[in-house]
Amino acid sequence: MEQSDRAYQRALREQLARNELTFAHAPIGQAIVELDGTWRQVNGALLQMLEYDEAELLAMTFQDITHPDDLDLDLGLLEQTLDGEITSYQMEKRYFTRTGRTVWALLSVALVRGLDDEPLYFISQILDITSHKKQVQALQDFTAMLAHDLRTPASVIAGFAQLLSTGPYDDEVTSIARRIERASTTIVDLLENSLTTESIDSGRLTARPSAVDVRDVIGAAAQAALTAAEMNEQQLDVDLSGLLPAVAWVDPVHLEQVMTNLVGNARKYGGPHVRVSTQVHDRRVEILVEDDGPGVPPRFVPQLFERYSRAQEARTGSQRGSGLGLYIVRDLLTANDGTIDYEKAALGGAGFRVCLPAA
Repeated sequence: MEQSDRAYQRALREQLARNELTFAHAPIGQAIVELDGTWRQVNGALLQMLEYDEAELLAMTFQDITHPDDLDLDLGLLEQTLDGEITSYQMEKRYFTRTGRTVWALLSVALVRGLDDEPLYFISQILDITSHKKQVQALQDFTAMLAHDLRTPASVIAGFAQLLSTGPYDDEVTSIARRIERASTTIVDLLENSLTTESIDSGRLTARPSAVDVRDVIGAAAQAALTAAEMNEQQLDVDLSGLLPAVAWVDPVHLEQVMTNLVGNARKYGGPHVRVSTQVHDRRVEILVEDDGPGVPPRFVPQLFERYSRAQEARTGSQRGSGLGLYIVRDLLTANDGTIDYEKAALGGAGFRVCLPAA
């Protein structure tokens, strides 16, 4: 029995030593944090990242060096962990180093509980992602610059192609001009989507709401869809008889993008019949865009508003999208205190219900 006990004690000491070595020499920051946020134990990688001596950092709390814009989210997740709603969490956040630099980190936190399930302390892993963030930002800046620089010449090409397609030329020239116009218009749309997505990702998307008669915006979107249908030699009927007087409190540019996208999608992926209706109740304006096409496959509905999300059926046809449209629509509406939901349309196809504050 005594020999077995000694073997157990030796194995326990070896395990503790391995754990200490793993903690101390881990290539990423690791820490044990008290329930009040005080650092109990930190490793060398974390000290190097934050530029503190060990004694200095152990005298502080993580709250002391957290960027104020990230603190509420971090504390909220800690509270959920302590309440037992979640067992761990992960987030991107910013820390201030000893020299005043801001570093980005991927923080992973888990709560350790005792035998009686009482909270004891937090274990944190902190990975420096500052370099990655800078690379992503550089790529976003380059993409935005490229899209901005290409938008003007692409618009010029589309404009000249439209002039050619309506001029006194033979059928072959007119057909070629229409193909150029379609292609260049698609390029312009993709560039616009790219610029809007960059604004969303960088946090620069700002709504400037005003009182907007949604019927005017819907009418313009319908006319754009009819023009596009004629250019693509498609049959299209847009029913606006259900438009009731409705004034929304929304950024007019954002609403124009939303309606152009939704009515345009109905033209591209739905049937030849599109219906747009409005109603106002409970200080909210509702806009319903419906078509009589095949609708959205049920298995695809949960991912409908995600970035780069396209149903396989949409990819295989002649109408190919970027997968950014509905993602952008959702974020534009969110910026305006609005929502969008998908439903099966009364016409049999896809239905999108937009809800906005009434002016």
